[in-house]
Amino acid sequence: MLIELFRRIAGRSESAQPKTRMASIYRRRDKTYVTAASRTRDGFWLEEGAVTVLDSPDSAALAKCVLSAVAQSRHGIPAPKNWSSHVNRVVEAAGLERYSAFAKGAVLLSVEEKDGRLRVIPHRNGGSREGYIGLESEALDLPAGSGDLAGAIEAAFQRCR
Repeated sequence: MLIELFRRIAGRSESAQPKTRMASIYRRRDKTYVTAASRTRDGFWLEEGAVTVLDSPDSAALAKCVLSAVAQSRHGIPAPKNWSSHVNRVVEAAGLERYSAFAKGAVLLSVEEKDGRLRVIPHRNGGSREGYIGLESEALDLPAGSGDLAGAIEAAFQRCR
């Protein structure tokens, strides 16, 4: 209604607006977890789909895995009706039962792709009260096909606090 009116005034329909696609990369102990993040109809991001677990990945394998996850990112998925029953597949992949146990000691990066650019965003682990907070000022930007994604990922992990 009001949103549709705004889109008409702006001269662009939702389908004409560039869509951001995203992947999440967690490092916990000696493993790296990569998964796609998709946007719900309500406008928030939700990790979904398969989780790839890498043991001490080389940088080329990690970059390839991240690009695959970004390609799987979708828009317009339904939000879970019952959040308490929502299964966090990253937690499952780590063999744990609770997200709080997984998040303890884990660091997170988001990789966003939009308009032919990649943005690698480190996060601060704010614990169970705050969750992960994106450190936008520490983000690294690069062209999508530059071949520097692996280096940007490693540099961004160094910026996580």
